[in-house]
Amino acid sequence: MASLLDSSIHAHTLIPESGRSVKILVVGDSEVGKTSLVHLLCHKVPLSRPLYTTGCSLEVKVHEHFSDKTDVSSRELFYLEFWDIGGSIAYEKSRYLFYDSADGIVLVHDLTNRNSHDNLRKWLKGVLTDRNKVQGKKGHKYTNSDDYGKGFDAEIYTNSAMPAIIIGTKKDLSRSSNELISHSSLATDINAQVIAVNCRKASDFTPGAPEMQCLNAFFDKVICQKYYSQTSLPREEEISDLGSSRRGSWLRQFTQSLNSSFST
Repeated sequence: MASLLDSSIHAHTLIPESGRSVKILVVGDSEVGKTSLVHLLCHKVPLSRPLYTTGCSLEVKVHEHFSDKTDVSSRELFYLEFWDIGGSIAYEKSRYLFYDSADGIVLVHDLTNRNSHDNLRKWLKGVLTDRNKVQGKKGHKYTNSDDYGKGFDAEIYTNSAMPAIIIGTKKDLSRSSNELISHSSLATDINAQVIAVNCRKASDFTPGAPEMQCLNAFFDKVICQKYYSQTSLPREEEISDLGSSRRGSWLRQFTQSLNSSFST
């Protein structure tokens, strides 16, 4: 069982010199395969024995971002922080602690369980309202998990300026994945890309795979939104005050230690 905030980082020979990072929330119902998805993304091999996530598990990978797709010299390296949020109702009242300063969100559902897809509205609304709670903003009001999905307003998401992607897992077990992808009303409402994956199959996550291309485009969008868009500039200063600088600090320390090990 993963600890409340279990952290690991995949060792790379490519290390971001700047230590710049983006925080990506991974949310969805319990047992939809969030941990298997994150593990495969970060370690490039399937997770043989997934465990229940207690609270939150943190994994980090390095992502190559090109500000100019036609210019190899424009390559920059960024840390992607995947905050895998436990889906159990036992952590419902404490999840908001992990939502602050999020830059992007991965909404995960099980293709063999339609309810897990329908519940993504609840998860998205919960993230948006709970982030307001942490940041001391007005408008946070709910009584239980059932209230989360009621009255979801896509405009609230649009105003949050937080990129999202919807991922259906267990593609190998589902016969209706294509239908669910093409008829996802939530994806239409929030203008999000939808993909289906098999977390037991590493080939879905190779650089040339369509699924990985969609994911890389999403990661690039999160990075651009935080570091390069005009609207993100004041937000970066605000996030730094809220604690992003502390995350960057430990990433820089990790970078320095790895660079030292490579030079010896």
